[in-house]
Amino acid sequence: MSRYAHLLLALGLLLLIVHAVWSCILLLIEDAKPKIPVVIEDKGPRIQDIAQSFNTYWNSWDPDHCRNICTASKRACQLWDCADVPGVKQWD
Repeated sequence: MSRYAHLLLALGLLLLIVHAVWSCILLLIEDAKPKIPVVIEDKGPRIQDIAQSFNTYWNSWDPDHCRNICTASKRACQLWDCADVPGVKQWD
C-alpha cells in the first residue's frame, strides 16, 4: 500500500513540475512575440491647448487657436469670428 502511495506522490509531483515548466515556456514564447503598438487617434486638441487658447490673446486668423476655441464652445467660436476658418468644428 505504501508503495502505491509513494508512486502516486512521485507521479503527482512530476506532473506538477512538468506543468510548471510548460507554463513558463508558454509565457516565454508569448513574451517573445512582437507587440503591435496601440495607435491612439488624435481626436482634437488637448484640454491644455484649449485652455491656453482661451487665456491668451491671439490673432483671429490663427487656425490652431480657432480650432481649439471652436472645439470647446459654439458661442466662443462665434465671438472670436472663427466660424469661417477652414478646419474648425462646424456647429449646426
